[in-house]
Amino acid sequence: MIHQHYSVSVKDAIQAGRMNLRYIPSAIVLITLAVYFLVFLNIVGVAKNLRQFNGNFSLFLIPVGSFFVAFLWRSFHSTAWKIWALEHVKDVHRLYQVAVSKSMINKRDSWLNKLEYKTTEQRQRLAELEKRLDEPRQVEEPTLFGENGAREIKYSAKFALIQIGFLLAVIAFIGGTTGAFQFFPFGILILFMVGFQVYVWAPRIGKPAPIRFDDTTLTIKDNPPLSWRNITNIYLEKRKQGKSNVTFLVVETNTNPHLVEMEASDLEGSNDDMEQILYDYWVRGK
Repeated sequence: MIHQHYSVSVKDAIQAGRMNLRYIPSAIVLITLAVYFLVFLNIVGVAKNLRQFNGNFSLFLIPVGSFFVAFLWRSFHSTAWKIWALEHVKDVHRLYQVAVSKSMINKRDSWLNKLEYKTTEQRQRLAELEKRLDEPRQVEEPTLFGENGAREIKYSAKFALIQIGFLLAVIAFIGGTTGAFQFFPFGILILFMVGFQVYVWAPRIGKPAPIRFDDTTLTIKDNPPLSWRNITNIYLEKRKQGKSNVTFLVVETNTNPHLVEMEASDLEGSNDDMEQILYDYWVRGK
């Protein structure tokens, strides 16, 4: 039975699934690796004593096994969460978009879904429920009752300061432990990082916030204002850029331009709050 009076919001469904689909698998790997290296260092000592290890390759299977156990945990819980969420959440399109962006599940057409554990009953039930993703979208009621008017989301210097602070901490640690702190190359690294941030931030000075919206329109950077009525979808998406995952705000419309995107990694507030408020304004403005 599919619940016609959906009782769970996307936000609550995501919070309910995070424990089994993200936190516990990550904890399995991190705790295993931490314990392993502590024990390993205690057993073999410093690098010069590695020969006493006698090439016991089996011990290296422990950290590899932690990834396998984490994968099995997620595999056994993923299908159950999907079925529960699809039965209780109204806007299942947003549910899957958010869950994929948070690495809780894979995209619907991903071959990795074949590796999830499913009983015959679960497989049939999931196939039936996922048909909702092919039907016209049902949106949730907005949560920001009483909040309206013009708002904006600005760039945040926090990300830049964290980068510079981390670099300074690493340099201080290396210099303090080795006694080898010199202007070159450490000073050059500091100047390069500061110069890069000046390069990034200089064009932003004196310009309006990159995301501006009110009850009728949304403006992304220097693009023309978009009417909420012409927006067909708005969501955050993580993409691979080199070795890093970068978050993008994606706005799909039924008019030109049909797609507006911007990197959203260094904006004020959390991604969850930004996604929620833009979704609420979109639902109210449709």
